[in-house]
Amino acid sequence: MSLLVTQKSSRYECIDGETPLKRRRRFNQIAAERSRTKKKENEEKLIYLAITLQAENTALRSLVSKLKEDLLLLRS
Repeated sequence: MSLLVTQKSSRYECIDGETPLKRRRRFNQIAAERSRTKKKENEEKLIYLAITLQAENTALRSLVSKLKEDLLLLRS
């Protein structure tokens, strides 16, 4: 058995009797959870932005319609 430790495996050294494989899996699980949380937050931000922009778009369309009516009244 070789006693050489690669740089990658040294990042996952055993602590408290934890095997390197278990430690690596635990770190990966934490990273995956962080990634899922970040993705969900981004999706929620996009949904909020879409709703806000739709409301603004509706208000602007209403304003354009009213201004067109006013213009027609002023021209006649």
